Amino acid sequence: MSENALGYLLNRAGFHHCHVPHGFRASFSTIMNERFRSDRQVIDVMLAHSLKDKVEGACNRADLSGAAA
Repeated sequence: MSENALGYLLNRAGFHHCHVPHGFRASFSTIMNERFRSDRQVIDVMLAHSLKDKVEGACNRADLSGAAA
């Protein structure tokens, strides 16, 4: 699904200037990296990131310190 399609849906649902499509990518990355730590490379592929991409740091907000499993 394209960013424009998601943006259109958010606007139609009344969330104009409240949510942005890229925020969902960040949420997805964070949740998946917290739950499936060993699948980091697969998660990057799903988000169309290359390994060690700068964008990954912007999207992935998971706490990988080992505190939460």
